Amino acid sequence: MKKINFYIGANNTTHKVEEEKALDILASVYDGMSVTETMGYWRGSQEKSILVSIMAESVDLTIVKSVCKRLNTALDQDAVMVEILDSNTLFISDRE
Repeated sequence: MKKINFYIGANNTTHKVEEEKALDILASVYDGMSVTETMGYWRGSQEKSILVSIMAESVDLTIVKSVCKRLNTALDQDAVMVEILDSNTLFISDRE
């Protein structure tokens, strides 16, 4: 499995994290995610941010780049940092 972390900062104009817009964009591509509120720094300034973690069997970089472009435009961002990691994640359920 792969873990895709999207680090999304505050809107450059409003200086607020537009979490609902970001999650709508990500949910249009990915089935599930975890969201953590964080504090980040961009160009020397502190800003509220969110970390969105997504687990996937594989990663298509074309899709990741497309999602980032959509996030950049919709959220008035200079950039979205993406981290792709190998993960030993399992989804376990008692349901059949």
